[in-house]
Amino acid sequence: MTHYIYNYETEFDFTKLIIGNQIKIDTNTFRYYIYYLDDTPKDLFIKLPSIRLIYNYKNNKYTQIKLPIYPVYDKTEALILFFKKLEKIIKERLKLNKLFVKTIDKKDKIKLLKINIANDFKINKQNNLLITDLQSNGEINGFINLGYIWETETSFGLSTNIAQINYKPKIDTFSDEFLDFDIIKKPIKIINKNSETNNKNKNIDTVFKISSDLLLKAITKLNHVSNN
Repeated sequence: MTHYIYNYETEFDFTKLIIGNQIKIDTNTFRYYIYYLDDTPKDLFIKLPSIRLIYNYKNNKYTQIKLPIYPVYDKTEALILFFKKLEKIIKERLKLNKLFVKTIDKKDKIKLLKINIANDFKINKQNNLLITDLQSNGEINGFINLGYIWETETSFGLSTNIAQINYKPKIDTFSDEFLDFDIIKKPIKIINKNSETNNKNKNIDTVFKISSDLLLKAITKLNHVSNN
């Protein structure tokens, strides 16, 4: 089955949301699988906007994390609004007389998105980072899969599962080469109005200016470091 990715660029068409019939997993656990009808039923993925980590997960021992939706700007606001509308649709369609567990929590005025993620899930697969390697003030984005709605004897809610995370650590220092600059000689004429001598004009022969070639080279290297 193919997939459909929602990225907030257009309005999400909730009329195309398919919630399957109840499937029994064990004695007291059930699932309702979710699809998006785009010609054919497709697995539904949501693009995570760029988010800044305000703490790390080095002591995480669980298969679920709470991701701070931070900072608040147009795309993170769209993410929050999407889940509010989606959860309203789920409750209206299933009509279960049970506690609904929200996907987004709130703590100290910060909203947190609950995401299922295995401790051995590889982040930035090329360097084999784990969730415990993420550091505060790093930047992440990626994709999450909305696989199904879960139901128990007393409650129900949406299962959000990580599909991909891209991580950029915080840059504490720039390279020496990026901060370096060339000294380029360029005459600048300054008029001294207070001078009573015939030589009223003075030239300053040296001005500090960043070389465009050096700056371009340094930025290229900086981007290379940031993408690892």
